[in-house]
Order: sequence, then C-alpha cells, then structure tokens
Amino acid sequence: MESSRRRFLLPILILALSCSEVCRGQSSAAVGRSGNDYTVPFDLRHDFLVVVEGRVGSLEHRKFILDTGASTTLVSQAIASQLSLPCQKGTVVNYQKNVPIEWTTFPEVQVGPIVATGMRLMVANLTRFSDFAQDIDAVVGLDLLGKFQSIQINYQAHTIRFQARRSSPKTTLPQANSFLVSIQVQNRRVRLLLDTGLQGVLLYEERLRNRLPLLEHTGSAQVRIGPLSGHRVFLPGLQIGSDESKIPVYLIAGRTDAVPSEIDGYLGPRALNPEWLELDFEHMVMRWQ
Repeated sequence: MESSRRRFLLPILILALSCSEVCRGQSSAAVGRSGNDYTVPFDLRHDFLVVVEGRVGSLEHRKFILDTGASTTLVSQAIASQLSLPCQKGTVVNYQKNVPIEWTTFPEVQVGPIVATGMRLMVANLTRFSDFAQDIDAVVGLDLLGKFQSIQINYQAHTIRFQARRSSPKTTLPQANSFLVSIQVQNRRVRLLLDTGLQGVLLYEERLRNRLPLLEHTGSAQVRIGPLSGHRVFLPGLQIGSDESKIPVYLIAGRTDAVPSEIDGYLGPRALNPEWLELDFEHMVMRWQ
C-alpha cells in the first residue's frame, strides 16, 4: 500500500465545514485596505503549499498558508499566547469525533492589502494537523480570502497579486463557505471543492459510483493519505476545463454521511500544473493557464 503525506489540511477543512453554522455570526469583522492592490513574493513549499507573510496584531512577518479548502482561518496557539489573548474552549466534529479547539478575537489580521479587525478565529496547535506546519503561524481560509476581489498566483515567478474589493473600507462582507468548481467524469458532472492546501485530486468513491455505477478506471493502487484510505487510479473521460485530463486521482473509500452534500471531492489546483492561477472570489470562478 502506498502511503502519502501529500494531503495537508483535510482535517482543518472538515473541521471548518462541520462548524460552519457556528462560524457564521462569530467571524464578522470590519475590513479596511492598507493600500492599493499589490504583488508580493510567496514561498512554494512541497510544490503546492503557498506561504506568504502576514501580520497578526503587532506581530509582523508571520508565515501564513493560503488554503481555499478551509472555511475558517486557524491561528497557532503560540500567536495567541504572544498577544496574551483570552481563549474560549470549544469542540467541533471532525470525522464524526469531537475535536477540542479554542476561539479568540484577534485585534487585527493583515493578509496582502486587507486588514480585518475584531475577527473571531479558531486557535490550535498547527503541528497536530500536519508535519508541514512546523514554522507556520496561521492557515488562512475563505473567511479572509473571500474578502478579496481576486488573487492571482504566478507559480513561475513565485509571486501573488492581491486585488482588494472595490467597496467601502468599513463594509462587512459576507463569508463564502466553499469555493466549488465543476468537472466532468465520463459525461457526468462532479462538484469539487477547490483546495490550495491539497496536492492532487480526491474523489469520494461512494458519491462517484452513485452517479456512475459502471465507473471505468485503470491502474488501481491502494493508498493511504493520513486517516483516509482508497485507490490511486486514472479515469478515462476526466475533463477539467475544456480539455481531457490524464492525471491520477484518489478514490477515497468509506461513507460520506458527514461530508456536505454539495461536495463530491477536492481539487488541488497544482494537479493542473498551471503557470498561473486566478481565483475570482466575487464570482467564484477559477482561471488558469
């Protein structure tokens, strides 16, 4: 059986989606712009994780992972302790188990040109979620990323361009809970959550076979990705965008009762090997080349 650490933030994704009702109404914040739209360098780790510098309160030059697969931003316990912020204990459901986390309100969080004040975010020991989080200070989810008009990631130049929304600096913007894209598998529409914290394409086998009882695939090999098990396969008739894709996918075994009904799987955009990737958060559209 092939074992893989490719998946980075799936526990955080499920954790965030499971508490989406709690997150709504607790993560509102005033949003300002520190300046015009601008371009900054990023560090590409493990060939898929996008890491940029940000600020939390008075703490500058912090390392943030940009993860569209997380609906809620998660900040390290070390940051909350350095800022002496009081935390409230809580639990969320993760793989049908109660997982302890904490919540606190951060005075300011800055990512690119956006400065969010008074945001209530999750707090946890990030190294419990991934070996890749040793020096990471926060995982930035859609509650912050969705406040941008768009971001464009240039994988060749290792730069990211943030475009702020053209709205009043004090406007409170609605939170997007997921960034969904549609693909075709053997002439059937499949909905995937766009997840920059993922390397590869993951599909829930149960949901795929409900639509395609005679699913065709080749090159099957057993895999384990963290707590998940399944098979690495090639799917004829896999179409992402306008062209047929000949990339491997991971068919994840097991029941999907706890997974939101609109999600059939996850798309890590680096699987498309793009030179650049644009994420339009206003229209929830992905463009790439």
